[in-house]
Amino acid sequence: MELFSKINRYGIKSFRGSKELFKWWCLVLMLSNLGLNFAQQFQIDSVHFYRSQDACKVYSYYYDKEHSFEWKGGCEQGFAHGLGTLTVTRKESLIAELKGVFKKGVPQGNFKVTMPWGEQWDVPFIDGRMWGIGTCTQTDGEIYEGEMRDFLCQGKGRMTLSNGVLLWGTFKKSEIWTGKVVNLKGDTLIFYKGEQAFQSFTYPEYKPALNTDLTEYFDEYGMRCTKAQAKWYRKIRYKEAHIPDGPVQDFYINGQLYQKCNLTYLDYTDDELSIFGPGPYTLYHPNGKINIEGTIGQTGNFVGRLNDYYENGNYECIANYSPYGLLHGHQAAFTEEGRLVEYSSYSNNVEKNGKRYFIDSDQMWQLVKCYNKEDFESNDDFWLSDKEQAYKELMTNGLYVSSQKGSSYIRYLPLDVDLNQNIALHLEFGVLKSQLKKGAYLGLILDYKDANHFTALEFNDKDELSVVRHSFDKVEILKSVVLDKKNQNLQKNLAHLIMSVYFLKDQLSCYVNGVEQFNLPYPEFSYDYFGVICSGDGAFNLISLETHEYFSREESMDYNDFIERKVINPNPSDYDSNGSGFFLNRSGHFVTNYHVVAGASNIEVKVYLKGKIEKFPAKVLIQDKVNDLVILKVDQQGFDLGTDVPYSINYNTVEVGEEVFTLGYPLVDVMGSEVKFTDGKISAKTGLEGDITTYQVSTPIQPGNSGGPLITEKTGEVIGIVSSTLNRSDYQAENVNFAIKSNLLKNLIESSPEPISLQGAKTIKDQKLSDRISSYTPFMVLVLVTN
Repeated sequence: MELFSKINRYGIKSFRGSKELFKWWCLVLMLSNLGLNFAQQFQIDSVHFYRSQDACKVYSYYYDKEHSFEWKGGCEQGFAHGLGTLTVTRKESLIAELKGVFKKGVPQGNFKVTMPWGEQWDVPFIDGRMWGIGTCTQTDGEIYEGEMRDFLCQGKGRMTLSNGVLLWGTFKKSEIWTGKVVNLKGDTLIFYKGEQAFQSFTYPEYKPALNTDLTEYFDEYGMRCTKAQAKWYRKIRYKEAHIPDGPVQDFYINGQLYQKCNLTYLDYTDDELSIFGPGPYTLYHPNGKINIEGTIGQTGNFVGRLNDYYENGNYECIANYSPYGLLHGHQAAFTEEGRLVEYSSYSNNVEKNGKRYFIDSDQMWQLVKCYNKEDFESNDDFWLSDKEQAYKELMTNGLYVSSQKGSSYIRYLPLDVDLNQNIALHLEFGVLKSQLKKGAYLGLILDYKDANHFTALEFNDKDELSVVRHSFDKVEILKSVVLDKKNQNLQKNLAHLIMSVYFLKDQLSCYVNGVEQFNLPYPEFSYDYFGVICSGDGAFNLISLETHEYFSREESMDYNDFIERKVINPNPSDYDSNGSGFFLNRSGHFVTNYHVVAGASNIEVKVYLKGKIEKFPAKVLIQDKVNDLVILKVDQQGFDLGTDVPYSINYNTVEVGEEVFTLGYPLVDVMGSEVKFTDGKISAKTGLEGDITTYQVSTPIQPGNSGGPLITEKTGEVIGIVSSTLNRSDYQAENVNFAIKSNLLKNLIESSPEPISLQGAKTIKDQKLSDRISSYTPFMVLVLVTN
């Protein structure tokens, strides 16, 4: 953000885009002479194939099953093929429209991509990934020309803004990295590695030999240099231009391992422009201990858990990321001595409820909600007042607030705290004493009803700290002291103050910079709103506004236990989701849906064995992501159920109207872990939009049923695997459910890396249903998944 605040002083519009999943503001018109390597090849992973609304499979590297796909074009062997248009929507909202050629379901070649707000892109796709040189124009006429990779402006390019300002050079993650910015007045800004510089920089030429073992030397900024100047070096072999042959290992200049990773693209000029490839990532401290360890996802961002360590081996922080590289899930921070100090939870880069938890040296927790520079920037309509009323601007570390004589700047927010807890309010600000004219004051609003009725902790031009109640023109001072210079943290007429009010038991305690100034009995408060005020001829720099909730020792112990189990050392016995499955044989091979175990870090199963329920670890043997099937095996040497399974598998398609039932473990947290029976009929021999791989069934399905067997009542044979139910809110339909046909399971069994013998006993036909359920139940599997 600081980079673009500098650019904006020259009248240049920020072109950086959203920090969320879509960083779409990097729109591209790529120049053919920029030298991007078109020989780049990517692995096409079957997990990225999705069925369009007409049951034609399409490959989407950037969108997932939460999106809907509509294909208008040819379909060959069940895959989108030839020239056509793919429309991607999510919850009925347009996400993107892609026009181009698909080959066996995969986007290949030049595409026109239209975003919902009107940008038109002409960009290449290689094996389903946006990667190459093309064009894009925004609705206001702004154009970017240059290299693009994975929906980011990354590499050499040129940007022309609608106001005529030009940016050219290299771009990193859609922002100018190294190059020049020129406005219409001829003012020129020079940038080097994302910062304003005072002289231009030209990257040295470098063209390494291919298929040769090389040693490359780098300085502390990631620039190639001589061995004498180097801070670290890389042993590498290029199989193609910009493409390393295998994982990359870097070393400190003393030979100690520095970094291990995969690189999809290696920039010759600036290593900070290289793009990480999927796989494990490890960074080391100079003493040889791990600094950072995590996993890089498909688009070069961290996914899953990331561990950051101090040089002594203690955790510095633990973070979790979504498949799109956004902060998602538990986060924790620690001191170098290993003491936990902070916890928060994110959902797609947004801190849940804007709150985080802190723990003090006595292991007592507090819940903090903070309003600071990011909130001022993201919601400036709220924080910034009308320009006719006062002059406001965002500072480097806060919000500059001012008011004129006879007026006030007031901002109030709901007091979103648990009033059963001990609570506190904090206001941090800086103020030049010369900016507080006679009669002016600023402060922390403790309780707000309206502009004529509020109570505040105020600091005025006389250096007085007071709790003041305002009621129309009446001002009542409830308590007041004069702050000495030490209390004000005063330096060259600039005071830095943190004003704090603690609501403890039956009194208010007022602090400045951590030192108690006075306390007083509770005034009569409504506790609805709190905020900030600047009144009279005055100004200050608002740094942050916070609420704190303090927990009891018992509650704090519960939080410690929670973070130990869920963040630091996730307990494998605490699962995040569950599904159903069924055994194929007595040796421990069993079936469930792929989506049940997708993304699992740990899989366990509960099995009925020798008259009691036991829990075992399980491992994936073979998976079919496209058809949502997986075969697993109980990971216990010598595992044996003691008897063959009492059912067989029928790979033939059965007729509509056939009576069927399923056994499984729906809603375990609510309904318990006993096997549940549900029955119904085959409603259709095809699934959603004519999908021939599934049945439509009337058998009720609940969360947790996924992966259970679909069994005919008459013959007792397994004919399918329960998979999904139609979304009721999207389709206004009730009890429309689907099961994968068993012939797809046959293909998976035959492709297994180890033999899977089907030891099923010959099914007893026309057996009494209750007897059949009783004999089948011990062979049903409860699948427990930890993400």
